Amino acid sequence: MIKQEPSIEKELEVEKFSKISKQVGFNYFTIIAQILLAPLLVALLTRTLTVSEYGVYSLLMVFVFFAISFLELGFSQFIITKLSGVEPEKRAQLFGSILKFETIIIGVALAVFAFSPLSKYFLGISALWQYMPELRVGVAIVFVATLVRLFNSYFKSTKQINVANTLDLVFNKGWALLLLLVFAVFRKFTLMQVFEIWLAGAIVALGISIYYLRDELIAQLTARIDMRYIKSALYFSIPLILMIISNWFIAMSNRYVLNFYTTTAVVGIFSVAYSLMGVVTTFSTTISQVIQPYFTEAFSKKAKSDILINASLKYSLFLVLPATTVAVVWREQIVTLISGAPYIGAAPIIATLALYPLFALVTFVFYQVLIAANRTRYVGAMHLMGAALSIVLNFALIPKYGAQGAAIATVGSYLFLMLAMAIPGIRKVKIIPRYLKIPKMLLASAIVGGFLLFINPLGAAGKISALVLAILFYLALALIFRIFGRREMGILRKILPKSLYPVIDYFSKR
Repeated sequence: MIKQEPSIEKELEVEKFSKISKQVGFNYFTIIAQILLAPLLVALLTRTLTVSEYGVYSLLMVFVFFAISFLELGFSQFIITKLSGVEPEKRAQLFGSILKFETIIIGVALAVFAFSPLSKYFLGISALWQYMPELRVGVAIVFVATLVRLFNSYFKSTKQINVANTLDLVFNKGWALLLLLVFAVFRKFTLMQVFEIWLAGAIVALGISIYYLRDELIAQLTARIDMRYIKSALYFSIPLILMIISNWFIAMSNRYVLNFYTTTAVVGIFSVAYSLMGVVTTFSTTISQVIQPYFTEAFSKKAKSDILINASLKYSLFLVLPATTVAVVWREQIVTLISGAPYIGAAPIIATLALYPLFALVTFVFYQVLIAANRTRYVGAMHLMGAALSIVLNFALIPKYGAQGAAIATVGSYLFLMLAMAIPGIRKVKIIPRYLKIPKMLLASAIVGGFLLFINPLGAAGKISALVLAILFYLALALIFRIFGRREMGILRKILPKSLYPVIDYFSKR
């Protein structure tokens, strides 16, 4: 149900949103760190490995992330959704049982895969026969990282968002610093060393997790696995396994189809474009990820969850619209800045992927609503249909259009998912269009895009300076257009440095 009411701003709980905002602030610190490390990682990989080797890295990376998502059996979503607000002792018991059960399951499953003909079959159909050693290191990464994901979800359920974000940073991009150290000492590295260093980063993240939960883990060390908890978790999460598999087909199977019809070099170029737009998606969904446990708890208690979902949608759109505009308008400059001239073929693919971050964001926001409402079977079924659509589009478009066909298939699949999540999800919450102020965001984003169209600085320093200037320009336009109301400005005043108080006070009184 959609209501044209701006009253939601009056209901904002300043203290609660200040806490969320501070967590968002730290989250953006980690996201910005990842954004800074991402170009470093890509630069190291693309300038040391060949284009084909980078394509192989992308394909094996896809395997790692799919295996992690599949083998955690949807437990991470169960932990976030069902353990938020649970009494601490019971929550620790639930998590202890899930952690032990998962350790056994993933250990057995990965051992069977790695030391049976299954691994050879996988490499054969992927045309990667000579990369068995790298695959086995990837299997070890999957084991460690799956446990890290469970710990990460537990920290989110207890609203220790900053710890969860630190784990994301260390596992996803922090290991780039280790790779840089190896490069600085030896001036080169191999594809095998890349995966070994990634494994080292995953082990560091697991070590951080164990350290933070050492007391709870020691208390649960001798406890038996309570199968009642496991059955309850599986009943909730099994439908989500369909969603997990489907997400993999939608987001990543295009690279395997590309590799089947083209070469690993084409896969490498497509991966650069997809990764850059993936940064936009990750950046814009950060607020939604922070708000998710608060929304889930409020929804279950029927305690003003509409406020949180509207805030999640508004602030995420506030980020995704300008970020997408900048990525598309300045796609050639960004590609050459990060990956260099050999990857300039990624620029037109970025333009085709333009709507992917927006569709993925809206999908994620309303996915949270449906999961909180226990519509897991519907969510799983819709993702399965989205995966089927993705497969059909990939095989129909890639033979004729190559990487552009993969991009079109990605956007089409996410459009379907967005509609499938938003149409029923919007009936569960009240969305306030006047509060979102989307037209003003679109206008501000268009102005910033127009500004970037007319400048083309030379050199990395000039390009980075122009991007910083564009960000400041957008923030100024947001204040001028009054995208944020007085209550929201009050929240900003609580979390920003005192030196910015005069600016906040001036625009609050307008």
